[in-house]
Amino acid sequence: MSQKLANVDKQIAIKAKQADKSDGPEMKKPFDKTTKPVETAERIVETPCGEGHQLLSEEEKKKVDRDKKFASFF
Repeated sequence: MSQKLANVDKQIAIKAKQADKSDGPEMKKPFDKTTKPVETAERIVETPCGEGHQLLSEEEKKKVDRDKKFASFF
């Protein structure tokens, strides 16, 4: 009888250790990832006629940014 109780106590101890490991802080949660800001919003500019907005390609956006930097020097 006492041996059965000892086996049950060991099983409970093993399950408790497993539960501690699974609840630990090193376990990753699915929503712990942070979202990166979207760069598309920076590429939306007003149209030259001023009536709407357009989405620039990445190359056009780099060119506009480069032109703005050079314009600030003069």
